[in-house]
Amino acid sequence: MGFPQRFCGWVFSYVRAPRFSILVNGQLTESIVAGCGFRQGCPLSPYLFIICSELLSLHFHQNFPELGATIPNVRKVLSILGDHCGWTGQKINKNKSVILFSKTTASSTKSRLARLAGCHMVEEMEYFGIKLAMRRLRKVDFSPLLQKIRSHTLSWGVLTEIEKICRSFLWDRDAEHKSLHYASWRSLARPRRVGGLGFHDSSNWTGPLREHKRGHSAGWKVICSEVESLEGCVRWRICTGSDVDVLNHVWILDIALSRWPTFCNVEMPQDCTVDEFITGERNWNKPKLLIFFGEALADRICDVKIWTELVVDTLELIKCPLGSSVSAICYNNAFQEVEDPCCPILKIGLRPRVRIFWWRVSKDLIPTGAWLARRGLSSDMACPLGFNQEENRDHITTRCMRLMEVLGWLANWGFNTPRFSSFAELQLALGGALRRPRTAGRFSIAGLSSNAGVQGT
Repeated sequence: MGFPQRFCGWVFSYVRAPRFSILVNGQLTESIVAGCGFRQGCPLSPYLFIICSELLSLHFHQNFPELGATIPNVRKVLSILGDHCGWTGQKINKNKSVILFSKTTASSTKSRLARLAGCHMVEEMEYFGIKLAMRRLRKVDFSPLLQKIRSHTLSWGVLTEIEKICRSFLWDRDAEHKSLHYASWRSLARPRRVGGLGFHDSSNWTGPLREHKRGHSAGWKVICSEVESLEGCVRWRICTGSDVDVLNHVWILDIALSRWPTFCNVEMPQDCTVDEFITGERNWNKPKLLIFFGEALADRICDVKIWTELVVDTLELIKCPLGSSVSAICYNNAFQEVEDPCCPILKIGLRPRVRIFWWRVSKDLIPTGAWLARRGLSSDMACPLGFNQEENRDHITTRCMRLMEVLGWLANWGFNTPRFSSFAELQLALGGALRRPRTAGRFSIAGLSSNAGVQGT
């Protein structure tokens, strides 16, 4: 079929004599040679099956373009299938094979040809759940397929119900006492480093066939748009450079040059490829690089390896976390944001209830007077303890008179607690203390003294 000899050698080396070792108590056993063809779940198996099927299809089209219901033609078909089985090692199970004739074929001819082929004669059949018949299909013929689709889509509703249970567990006191949902589920279903609580939104993980229209599934994006969804996860290995766009592809560090500050000549053509900066000896053409790039960037480009052992430019993962799939890498890459200030609090060993409470404080999701007024649930923003001050996040964390009294009592008992003028100052100091390894283990967080604080715990 025109595949290069080197590619065929790679495939055969993977198929013919693969070796496996088992890790037992931290020690590898002796290698086991697998000589029984493809292993279950082998990712190469469906591709080779498609290639072999294409070979069979080409054999029919090239050598026998017209085949009718005659004895010589049946013998031709059996000969083609015999050749295919000899090439691929496959075998035909005639007990599971059937033959389908058109209405114009005589009954006596159907019987003779079915006996010659060694297959059962049927009026209609199913292939991968789709009915095949020599008549026009009706809606009722697709009823089993529609029923299977409905049975599979019921599980998606189950995931939605699971999310409802998670939200209820997080916000409601119990099944009988409902409470306000202070934050949206989408803001909760974000990694902790960017301000979420690490929940997973099912819409991102239910699979490509459900979510390709919404565009959330990383796996479906890889299939449909090749490497667009992997743009921030992969980098080009330079071999010839003919396939790599200088400005729009990632081949230096982890970001395309079009997103860098202006370090290059803006008159560079939009479709310029990397091979224009590579000499015939497969080295970087530094004088030409200096024409379009600054000296520092040209030096950095010269440090990029040219893979002379490759044949064409290839893609590689920029980062490959241990145990992470490509879909997981794409999912995490979607949250390339600055670390949220509340992230250090979520990382330390607080009790779950206390950790969630401080997350709510950092996100200003405590039912203070100012918060209730913003939501249209109250018109009075004054502190309910009667201090004639607006009750907001800064008030309940640093300025409330009742809090000052509690901190004064602690100081009299020998527990000196730092004072702050605003929550932003408190959060900055708290984050700095938690990042210091020696103090992170014994740092304690005092509770808040306020009516809003009591409601939030």
